[in-house]
Parts: sequence; structure tokens; C-alpha cells
Amino acid sequence: MKTVSLRASLPSAFLLVLLTAAAATAQTAVALPAAPSLASQLSTLAGLRAGEDLVPAASAPAAGGQRGSADPQAGGPMTVVPVRNAFVIVPEVRFGEVNHRSATFAGFSGGVLMDNRLFLGAGGYWLANSGPGFEMGYAGAIVGWYLTGRGPIDLSLTSLIGGGWSTLTSGWAVPMNHHGYYGYPQTGGWYVGDNFFIAEPTANLNIRITRSVWVSAGVGYRLIADSYGMDNEMQGVSGSVAVTFGRR
Repeated sequence: MKTVSLRASLPSAFLLVLLTAAAATAQTAVALPAAPSLASQLSTLAGLRAGEDLVPAASAPAAGGQRGSADPQAGGPMTVVPVRNAFVIVPEVRFGEVNHRSATFAGFSGGVLMDNRLFLGAGGYWLANSGPGFEMGYAGAIVGWYLTGRGPIDLSLTSLIGGGWSTLTSGWAVPMNHHGYYGYPQTGGWYVGDNFFIAEPTANLNIRITRSVWVSAGVGYRLIADSYGMDNEMQGVSGSVAVTFGRR
């Protein structure tokens, strides 16, 4: 009887052990947290930026290109700044010395001032105190650059490049019709007429009177070339006073 009873209880005991182990396994599975998936790890790494703290994955853009509610804007609104181009007219007086005499030139220039900085135009000047044997005029293209383009005081650099003509008195005789030049004797010397090349760079101080009126004072130098022996008599230091009209 004892032998039969032991054999009958062995399957029951074995079944009881299996049920106990299964229950313990289920409790362990519920208690342990689930390991993070590969997709969640990659999403976390996507939130990292160089030199910054970890950004939560919730702020990453949602699927399909849609942004989450907590995602900040990538950049501010685009601002378009218009470039002002103004047409300006500049009457001007230039003075200096020509052929060892005081010379005053009157003239004007005009052109386009781009963004209050770059000036492109042309101008012409003639000898205001001219007389027999003392005549001169020139014209050419003018390029200028303003240092700041704003404020009540500004500095600018301009340069005229062009050509001119002159009739000046010379103390030496010039062969008639020599390479297109001419001379003829007069009392006290010879008149010499000629065409020439000129370049005149100038530095200017500009002072604003109103938004549309500026006054300028400048110092430059006349460079003369290709004149028939009269280059030194026409080139030299020049001063200028000008008024600029045009809304800047």
C-alpha cells in the first residue's frame, strides 16, 4: 500500500513543481522592464547635436515631414532689403593753377548713386576765367565710392578719366601743323592748341544738409598726358567745392 501511494503521488508532485516554476517565470517577466528597441535608440541619437545637450525625441520631426507641436522653427522669416538707386546732379567749382596762372573751372557731373555707395556717371569742366592764350576744358567718365553711404558726414573717392583741349601761351615756337598741333606767334609768346588725356582722382568730405542736398569739399590732382609739350603746365593739385542734389 505504501509503494502504490508513493508512485501515485510522484506525478502530482512533478506537476505541482512545473506550475510553481511557470508562475515564478510570469511574475519575473512582469517585473522586469522591457529593453529599449533599436528604433528608439536611433531616435534618441538623432536628437544629439554637437556641443549641445540631448534633445528629447518628442521634438524630432514627425513622420511624413510633419513637425511636432514642441519642435521650434528652423529659422526666422526672410527679410528683403531694397537697394536704393538715385540719380544725382553735382554742380561743381574746381580751382588750381594752369600754365603758371590761377585757374577756376566751372562744371557739373551727373549719374546714378547705387545703394548710397557706388557712383557711376560723367562730367565736364571748362576754364571760367579764360582769355586769349588761356583756354582749357575737359570731360570724361566719373567713378566714385562712398565710405559708409549714411550718416551726416561721409568720405568719398572719385576719379575722372577722359580727355580735353587747350589753347595756351608758350614761350617757345611750335612748328606749324606739326602732327596736327598748331602754333602762331603773338605778342609775348606763341599760342599752342592741343588735345590731351586727363585723369583726376579726388578725395572728398561730404556733409549732409538735407536728405536731398549734400555739400562737398575735395582735394585732387590733375594728371595730363599726350599734350604737345604742355603737360607740366596743365597738371597739378586741384581743389573743389560741390553741391549734390538727389534723394539719398
